[in-house]
Amino acid sequence: MLIAIRNRAFASLWRQISIISRTRFTREFRVFARRILTALLIVFIIIIIEGLVFWYLAKGTDSAISTPLDGIYYVLVSIMGVGETSGPTSIGARIVTLVALIEGLIFATYLIAISAFFTIRGGRVMDRSHINHVIVCGWNFQAPLIIRELLTASETHHFDVVVLPGKDVPEPLSWFGNKVFVVLGSPADDKTLIKANIDEAKSVIVLSDTALDANNADAWSLMITLAVETMNPSVYSCVQLMNSENAIHLRRANVDEIVPFDVLGASLSVASALYPGVSKVVSELVHFDAGSEIYRLDPPIPSDVIGVTFKEAALWFIDRDMILVAIESDDLSDSHIKHVSRADRSVATTDRGVYVNPINHHIKDNDALFVIAVDDPKAMLS
Repeated sequence: MLIAIRNRAFASLWRQISIISRTRFTREFRVFARRILTALLIVFIIIIIEGLVFWYLAKGTDSAISTPLDGIYYVLVSIMGVGETSGPTSIGARIVTLVALIEGLIFATYLIAISAFFTIRGGRVMDRSHINHVIVCGWNFQAPLIIRELLTASETHHFDVVVLPGKDVPEPLSWFGNKVFVVLGSPADDKTLIKANIDEAKSVIVLSDTALDANNADAWSLMITLAVETMNPSVYSCVQLMNSENAIHLRRANVDEIVPFDVLGASLSVASALYPGVSKVVSELVHFDAGSEIYRLDPPIPSDVIGVTFKEAALWFIDRDMILVAIESDDLSDSHIKHVSRADRSVATTDRGVYVNPINHHIKDNDALFVIAVDDPKAMLS
């Protein structure tokens, strides 16, 4: 127990050190700071010049203004609007005082304006280069829910969420504040993907543009997928699809997972109608805020389940309060292929496949396991 706590503490410390080493000031904050410093420099020069002018005009009529520093102090107080000093008696000094007061108002307005602009642009002071992060490309009505789920999962798995909404920031994106990293620009543009550290990303979610018709939306998703897969072939790409007939084009672009709007919703509706409660079970398994979720256990998997059948491994996981439901394997026997749709067979015969409840499959050391658990299986098995 103490060893596990120590390992977690070291892992947390190392994660924080890694984040700090990749942290830098954001471009928006650098622009904001540069404008503030420029404004302060200009105001400083103005105070010096007007303070000397004020001293020259008031030195013979105001006993309180006897040195140039008195004049500079008076102008400084006027610009700040403190109102600590008495009014000057000469006309020239009064004019300088009025000008200083107006300059103070202009300076305050300028500070408010650039602060508001900085806030609208995200208000993030620090940024960092991302590693093993999740990138969300595009925007639609499902984006807020997807981002919320990702942020919930990130509390446990510790990854950044980077959003590429397009050229403008959608209003719902401001709800998440600094919890997400926003990169403006076309998600199909190489420069935008580079800013999002696509070469270090773990996963990419491509959202369908529901403002377009189905075929045009799928064509746009395909363009984004091609850009993503070209720049980082190892990234795990998950793409929404409006028309499932266009799935073949995404497979040719080496997409890892396709989420068809027109099939999943219809299939889940039918399943719920025939077997009431199915949608509720699916809903709990895919939400990370409460209850149990589906987790992927990548190699190395527990040595106790290597070489045994799926059924025997399922019993082993049940003893540890987890349910084994599926595997990802490159062992494609005829009994497995018959469960794969005809449209997917050309891909399945050359790629790893995911199989639900293959009871006679002997688990290999390079298989990935899918389990239902209340917490991350790696943490529960450590």
